[in-house]
Amino acid sequence: MWPRLWRPGDLIRSGDVNGPPIVSITCDDGPWPVNTQAMMNHMRNAGLEQHYGLIHFFMVANNALMFPDIAREVFERGYGIGNHSLTHATYNPTRLANEISPAQDVFASLFNWTPELFRSPGLTQGVVIQNECARLGMANVFTSTILNDFLAPRISSSQIINNVARTIHPGNIILLHEGGSHTQTVNALPGIIDVIHSRGYEIVRLEELLSAGTIQLMADVYIGIRSDVAIADAAELGGVDEFTDVVVELRTYLELSSNLSPERRAMVEARIAEALQARRA
Repeated sequence: MWPRLWRPGDLIRSGDVNGPPIVSITCDDGPWPVNTQAMMNHMRNAGLEQHYGLIHFFMVANNALMFPDIAREVFERGYGIGNHSLTHATYNPTRLANEISPAQDVFASLFNWTPELFRSPGLTQGVVIQNECARLGMANVFTSTILNDFLAPRISSSQIINNVARTIHPGNIILLHEGGSHTQTVNALPGIIDVIHSRGYEIVRLEELLSAGTIQLMADVYIGIRSDVAIADAAELGGVDEFTDVVVELRTYLELSSNLSPERRAMVEARIAEALQARRA
């Protein structure tokens, strides 16, 4: 329905930050009893489930197998579905890469259809993940903001709404969680919708956002080319290992934390340098 500006293997941070005032809502870790259906019902009550649903659910394939009726309801109500790995049991890039294709097999069995969009659990980066996405014709979709609704103990619904209000921008891919114990996030959704609309933004389907103007890639922040920062690391260091994992994890943290103090940023950059030096040794 929408032109595809991204290329297989891209690691996407957001839509066009200089473009129209549009945002997309995404949810991770479902499908889940009560929560997933409640999120869809909030959207329906807000008039955002007319021709199709305006949330993209990044599903854990094993959860979809555990709750197939809920997964099929998401599909039948026209919501977007993305691949969020088979188990969500690892943040190891190689193991995650190996879970993408089996998860696709699960979605094919449930829907006779497979997603084009993936999201790494924990926003894990790695050249092996991006290579597997490229092989399967997929992109890896991250976010440009961290809302902290995943923290334990859970933050309140009002805090989640305030975090959305504080970080919203054109092209924002809003990352929420509904799988598991995320009642606060579910309860925050009506307020999130109100904040988005009060700021003059329109909620659009993720595929539409990714077709509007240009796409900001994660790598653009550091090296200004269309490739994952881990590709550069792997080429320099001769492979992906635990030190490379530390580097890309810390760089992801820097990329997504625009309000860090200079002291905190310097400390994280020093840890990156230490990890690189340890790998070379």
